[in-house]
Amino acid sequence: MSEKGKIIQLRGMSLFHSNLQEGTIFYNAETVRALKCSWRANIVRAAMGVYMFSPGYLADKNKEKAKIKAVVDAAIANGMYVLVDWHYTSDEIFEEAAKQFFKEMSTEYRGVPNVLYEIYNEPVKNSWDVVKRYHEKIIQVIRANDRDAIIICGTPWYDQKILDAYSNPIKNYNNIMYTLHFYASEGGADQLRKVVEISLKRKFPIFVTEYGLTLGTGDGPINEQQTNLWWNLLDKYGISYINWSICNKKENSAALKPGSTPKDVWQDSALTNSGRIVKRMLISKNPVPTGC
Repeated sequence: MSEKGKIIQLRGMSLFHSNLQEGTIFYNAETVRALKCSWRANIVRAAMGVYMFSPGYLADKNKEKAKIKAVVDAAIANGMYVLVDWHYTSDEIFEEAAKQFFKEMSTEYRGVPNVLYEIYNEPVKNSWDVVKRYHEKIIQVIRANDRDAIIICGTPWYDQKILDAYSNPIKNYNNIMYTLHFYASEGGADQLRKVVEISLKRKFPIFVTEYGLTLGTGDGPINEQQTNLWWNLLDKYGISYINWSICNKKENSAALKPGSTPKDVWQDSALTNSGRIVKRMLISKNPVPTGC
């Protein structure tokens, strides 16, 4: 729901890990502008690499934070929504580092309605009770600075055990949502969609902060049929969803071909199969942006 009380559905793109070379070059205003004006994306996700695969925020806070701010500022300037993502996949919890980061971001962007926070990308085997305690501590930090910002909370097992969160939701805070991730070529999609629809029928606030047309590894075959089934379900309930990812890595979930640069985000000739499918969907479903 927008600040004016209008219900809106967001569809857009996630950037790649900010700390990896295939993604770093896209953390800039040109990429954001192209996603708005060429792709019709109305949200961009800034996936701040905390530590995985290469030194990230834990090794150089200022370097990684500057990348995120560049994307946030560009999104604000372009009238887009932006999701600030504490990005890693692990059961290790970096509570103090997360508190510091989200305190700084929620202070700087206090009251900016198009800035959303995703405070734990993908828990794995941690129970919901463990993850929930972490979420509550980070929510408290953000709420000290911003009473109304939307905060999206990761759920166990790669953001798929959403019924665990439904059974024991976070209380006493407003504008809290819960994360669902899916990859269309993974098995068990029909059963997962049944679980998701049960949750949605119960008005559980879900946000698909990341999905792919491939396997969860980011590579493997593209399953367009399953992707369309997911899109149809999410559109039926007005659920927002963000595709992984804007990068030039040689893998099938990448939207851009190897060697692509921010200028190429405008060019259909630079798109991979995944990029073409997702861009076509965004153009067909999202409204024509203003200011382009």
